[in-house]
Order: sequence, then C-alpha cells, then structure tokens
Amino acid sequence: MESKKEQLITEVVYQGNHTYEIKKTIDGFKGDKAILIGLYPTVDGDNITKIDSTQLHLINHMKELGLN
Repeated sequence: MESKKEQLITEVVYQGNHTYEIKKTIDGFKGDKAILIGLYPTVDGDNITKIDSTQLHLINHMKELGLN
C-alpha cells in the first residue's frame, strides 16, 4: 500500500478590493512550473480558498501539460 500527500498553498497579494497577485503552490509535487496570467481574478483577501473554473481545469490537467 502506498501513501501520497500534497498540499495546495494559496498566497494572495491585495489591497482593499484590488487583487495584484495570486500564487498557488503545490507542496510535495514534483514537476515543472507554470505561470498563468489572467484578468479579473475571483480570489481576493476575503475569498482566498476560492478556485475558479480556469484554475481548476488547469490543476486537473497538469499531467497532460507536462507539469507533473
């Protein structure tokens, strides 16, 4: 039997209603890195755990994109 642990860490840089940077890191994940630049992010200081459909889609297809 095997066990595997990964942790999704989210860091948000914001001021008031303005979000400037959202950084998601998967701790314990081996692979290359990717940078996604998007407009109108849904994550802010009050909703740091929110994952929009674009982020979720990319996370689900990381292996196909060679990011594993």
